[in-house]
Amino acid sequence: MVTPVTEDNAFELPSDGASNAGESINTNFEKIDAGHTFKLVCAVDVSEAEVVRIDSDGEWALAIASSTDNSIAVGFITEDGAAGAERHGRHYGRITNSNWSFPNNGVLVYLSATVAGAVTVTEPAAPNKSVPLGVVVATDTIFALITQFRFSPADGTQAVYKTIDGNTGSTTANSPDDSLDIKGGTSPTNIISTVTTDVATLTLTDQLRIGADQDKVQVFGRWKMGFDGTNIDEGVLWHFDLTATTQYAIRVKESGVDSETWINAANEVVIARNNVRLVRFQQGALLFVDYDIDLDDSDIDNARFVNVQILDNYGNGINVSDTISFINSARINWNKITAASVTLSAGTSANTVTDLQTANDGNTYAITEAAATPGITLIVDFNSVNAINWVEILATYDGAATHALEIELYNWTGTSWDHFGCSQNSESNSGTIFCNASFFVPDDTNYIGTGGNAGKVRIRFNHPMAGNAAHDFYIDIAALHQ
Repeated sequence: MVTPVTEDNAFELPSDGASNAGESINTNFEKIDAGHTFKLVCAVDVSEAEVVRIDSDGEWALAIASSTDNSIAVGFITEDGAAGAERHGRHYGRITNSNWSFPNNGVLVYLSATVAGAVTVTEPAAPNKSVPLGVVVATDTIFALITQFRFSPADGTQAVYKTIDGNTGSTTANSPDDSLDIKGGTSPTNIISTVTTDVATLTLTDQLRIGADQDKVQVFGRWKMGFDGTNIDEGVLWHFDLTATTQYAIRVKESGVDSETWINAANEVVIARNNVRLVRFQQGALLFVDYDIDLDDSDIDNARFVNVQILDNYGNGINVSDTISFINSARINWNKITAASVTLSAGTSANTVTDLQTANDGNTYAITEAAATPGITLIVDFNSVNAINWVEILATYDGAATHALEIELYNWTGTSWDHFGCSQNSESNSGTIFCNASFFVPDDTNYIGTGGNAGKVRIRFNHPMAGNAAHDFYIDIAALHQ
């Protein structure tokens, strides 16, 4: 019969003298091998192999990974005990529990985030704490080694966050504790890797991934890059002191056919060579070429193009040097838009819209005036128009010298008809001689419909005074060009 005589580890002393000394020594060494224990009062009922922490009263309490303070595990209870009883806790060593049934050896065991005092082989997910307790060595046994009291969430961030000084290698805790800072210096030491030739504080020899494909902002010197705070799935680069949403330098949008790359500036976008400006793009879609141009706001209306050539693959194009000249060819490739329909509300005609879609094809749209006021009103409609530069009209009026037709474009903004030309009495030729009534449109803003009328353009031929049934109006073509 042996009796425990030591308070913390319960080392045994043989009661009948030296004859049982070997047995007693073996028993005591087995206790040493099992691991260090120490004794505290139980604040709650505890069971053998439960994970415990020390509460604010200095007593055993069950640990759980769902709370920062309650996750500071210090050991395993070695035997069942009721609240108020003294029991031993083992900080490291072999822990066996017949209720455990681990599937594999060599895997980490963690403090449970759902059951106080329990263990799990599944690492708790954030925002719970990840607290490793030991490694499985048998189905019902782990080797416990609790070496840190504070562990990180299961998102991979550090447990205690530090600032590392590049000069001294000293560390200090960060506040708030959400980052690891490495501060460089003139002679950095104790950093992950250093290159003395360029005094690098951190050298990586492989891929660096920082917030990959996440809505995060990274800082590199005076540059910021990543997420502008509003546009999802876009990559943005901007100066540290500027605003990402409007004052960025480069923005890349990745969205299938809508993918775009934007180069942006608050004032000018400059293309330079050897730090000398060659091309400047300025507000108002103005293009300036050559570094010696320096225009203030008062000069914008008199802006010059200097030494610019815009050429196609055949060497044809425009040369700009104060004045515009064409190289090899003066040909302008216009995009013709033919009329979609006609509406004749005054006057009579036997023709259709196809008769005024092509010039010099032998077909004309002929109108006989009505003996009423107005004598002729014809509206020619165009659809799907993006821009207008030139309105092409060949027509002739066979009437009287005191009669004329207005040629107008519909102003969708002002809901009015704006005058652009006219057709007056010419020859009694039955529509075989035509006058050029074409005109340019300097600003097409008001003449292309929007909303429900998007892309629509209207030309009106109008005889505002009383008509004469003996008078006729012939149109060879009415078309738009851009």
